[in-house]
Amino acid sequence: MKFLNFMKEQLPKIIFIILLNSSLICCSSVIPKEIRNQALKGVSLKELASNPAAYYGKTVILGGKVVVCRNLDGHGEIEVLQKPLGFRDRPKDRDYSEGKFIGI
Repeated sequence: MKFLNFMKEQLPKIIFIILLNSSLICCSSVIPKEIRNQALKGVSLKELASNPAAYYGKTVILGGKVVVCRNLDGHGEIEVLQKPLGFRDRPKDRDYSEGKFIGI
C-alpha cells in the first residue's frame, strides 16, 4: 500500500524529469561546443573542394549520410554523401547534396 501511495505521489515528478531530460538532449547539437567554436562557419563542400589549400589545418563541419565504411591498413575511412546541416547540426535536406567526401 505504501508503494502505491508513493507511486501516485512521485510518478508525475518522475515523468516530468524524464520528459525534461529528453527535451534537453533533443535540443543540443551533435557536435561538441568546443569543436563548433573553433570551426569555420558556413563552409560548403563545393567551396572546400574548389580550394582545399585555403582550409588546410582548419576545422570545418560537414554532414551527411555515411554510405561506405572501410577498414584499411592502419586506419579507417568513411565515405559520406554530403547533406546541408540544419538545426542542431543534423543533416536536413534529404534530396540535395553537393557530392561525396571521405573522412579518415
